[in-house]
Amino acid sequence: MEELIKDLQSSDEADRIYAAEDLADLGSPEAAVPLVHRLVKEESVAVKNAIVTALQQVDIGQVHELVFEMFMSTDAFLRNAAVMIFGAGGEEAVAYLTSLLDHSDPEVRKLVLDAMFEIGSDETLLVIRAGLFDESINVQITAVEYLGRLADSDGVADMLTLFKESDEPMLRAAILETMAMVADAQIISEILTIMIPEGNFTNLDPIYLASLTELTAKAGDREAIIRLATSITDLALYGEEVSAMLAGANLYIVKPVKPNTLVLHIKMLAG
Repeated sequence: MEELIKDLQSSDEADRIYAAEDLADLGSPEAAVPLVHRLVKEESVAVKNAIVTALQQVDIGQVHELVFEMFMSTDAFLRNAAVMIFGAGGEEAVAYLTSLLDHSDPEVRKLVLDAMFEIGSDETLLVIRAGLFDESINVQITAVEYLGRLADSDGVADMLTLFKESDEPMLRAAILETMAMVADAQIISEILTIMIPEGNFTNLDPIYLASLTELTAKAGDREAIIRLATSITDLALYGEEVSAMLAGANLYIVKPVKPNTLVLHIKMLAG
């Protein structure tokens, strides 16, 4: 291994790539240390990619702290590399990353969730859910988005509570998008009641329209679907969403979407 570590410092790019690959093939936990040390100072993209791949194949238990330091790098490549390396780290990485959930830097906490998503185990779902209660809006949004992508229906109750308590538009929009993926009809109906308590869509913030069309279609309330379709005046912008909503309720199926045709069809549905 000493010879491979020496080759990792070679002036020849190909030698460094081969050294990284061979160190990974050895499978020794000790290989992680020289690989990380080389990664943080390497300039060649090809070599950096080879080192990241190698670190995803070896036990990184000895270098958790070194990889963590990459989270705070000004180099976006290193930050993303740390996420990928931790993402391949298994249960030991989960335990280490969990200890960082109370880190003072919200960007670090967000990267922890990024790595947890890459790991994707049942245990990481619990950690990602904890991000819903983070004091940083960006971390909360990240948690919501990942729970949607992981189809975490068990997190619906917490997201609904967060939706009720928050007035942050971007967070609420993220929750709506995730709810459209994981919530059942009862929860969706509750969200619609919160968003449009008197059934009046006209004052709805446009930021919510795309997600709300999905939710309304999923709820299956024909009257609500027609009211929402009628209230959207900019069909040139939201025509696809409206068409998909109507099609999902078996009220309208035409492609491509034509605003003028939609207007006529919606008027016909509304009577």
